[in-house]
Amino acid sequence: MLVFGACAPAPVSEETPTPASQETVPTHEPTVTPNPPTAQEAIAMVRASPDMSEAVAPFKRELDWKAEWVEDRWWVIGLFESPWGVKFVSDATIWDGRIYAYIDYGQRPEREWVEGKAREWGLQHLYTRLMPDEALARVKESGDVRYALRDATVVDEVAELVEDSAISQAWRFAFYVLRVNGDYAVLVVEGYGGKGAEEGNYVGDYGFGNATKVYEEIPLHLLDWVRAIVKTHSWDKAVNLP
Repeated sequence: MLVFGACAPAPVSEETPTPASQETVPTHEPTVTPNPPTAQEAIAMVRASPDMSEAVAPFKRELDWKAEWVEDRWWVIGLFESPWGVKFVSDATIWDGRIYAYIDYGQRPEREWVEGKAREWGLQHLYTRLMPDEALARVKESGDVRYALRDATVVDEVAELVEDSAISQAWRFAFYVLRVNGDYAVLVVEGYGGKGAEEGNYVGDYGFGNATKVYEEIPLHLLDWVRAIVKTHSWDKAVNLP
């Protein structure tokens, strides 16, 4: 895992004036540090956070940072490039001297603020590290998908990002396949419980692990989505369409 403290300083954008000084209040364990007084110091504090290092892994390089003082806390956001050439963001909050990143989502910056900073960087997506073609390649490595495709030829395929938040980047997939018996069929892939397949680190490899489920009978909640794909991609020969 890369640690930000070992990286060369990236460009910094300072968004607001230095916050007013605050009275020191005795605290119980864990001990916290005072809120940093400048944007540069807030960014340095987040870059040194192990939680932030974990949140952005894997990444190829860091590109830029922005920090803004909002009411009583710092909102900090970093721009990164994934190993697959996709630019993405990761964000954190510094409040009462504590850094909220990765799991501590309840104190993280508001979505609207993150989207605004992402637009300034020209991003269309926020947190995902993958483009659809890379997502398709990686979901095919999942055990159940590999098993479902073992005796079929993939004729066409679709990947859709259905959730792109700080705590979840989730996809769903559809494969138009030709079976050995000559039948065409649509296979749908998502995660368990009717949720998207979660993108992330699985046993040291980034992708979807084995947290995927293949449907040969189209679930009701995906029926409209599949019908739209069938219409636009001319998958009308599939024998398993309701």
